[in-house]
Amino acid sequence: MKKLTIISFILLFVWAAGADWVPIPEDNPTNHKMHSAQTPDEFGIDVGFEGSILADDWQCSETGNVDDIHFWISWHDDQVVEIDRISVNIYSDIPADQSSTGYSVPGDVEWSRDFDSGEFNLLRLDDTGLKDWLTPSNNINEDSFIADNHVTWDQVNITDIQNPFPQEKGTIYWLGLEILEDIGSPDYEPILTAGWKETTENWNDDSVWWDSSNLEWVELINPIIPDPSANSIDLAFVITPEPASVLIMAIGTLLIRKK
Repeated sequence: MKKLTIISFILLFVWAAGADWVPIPEDNPTNHKMHSAQTPDEFGIDVGFEGSILADDWQCSETGNVDDIHFWISWHDDQVVEIDRISVNIYSDIPADQSSTGYSVPGDVEWSRDFDSGEFNLLRLDDTGLKDWLTPSNNINEDSFIADNHVTWDQVNITDIQNPFPQEKGTIYWLGLEILEDIGSPDYEPILTAGWKETTENWNDDSVWWDSSNLEWVELINPIIPDPSANSIDLAFVITPEPASVLIMAIGTLLIRKK
């Protein structure tokens, strides 16, 4: 009976790795292929896509394919719109000391893919209270910020990616996202009420945004925190390994706990 319980426990995590992302172990997850899992801040600022590309960087911790991408979104004024397409770009990195902006930004597009309805799934998450909203702007200030705006948020899971991007350990990349709706084939337009959630884990430089009005990527900062050393905004996402790797980690976790 005990062996059956352990097997069931492992299979549960393997299934989760191919669908909704579950941190293993919960307090310090290792089921990822990046510097650390950028888990969502349940009470943080959510950044509106609003016609722009939002991007954040990560450092590869394990050479291999980017098979699964998980990230977290929320909805301005709780106005949920059906997502028809998610455009994903993976960029090279331009370090701060090589960037005209003074901070690191995405470089060349290394890989790009559109994922249409049926190629991703959304998991509606429990209401944890009111959340703030930030509208990207060339002059981010308090007018860009709305406090206590919404409660609705989702985990977005893109799994079993075909012809995935091969990443290399130690290399920094950028993940860029657009959230779109179908307005009549072949046209898609941005969903203005969708936003990318802030993470609790700040790493490297701030996340950035870009739209057609900008020549360069623009840094995302928290406009209500005046201290530049404490107003960074990074975004919630995780790059995960294939289920076979998760199986090995799950077994290892169980053996450690058994000891």
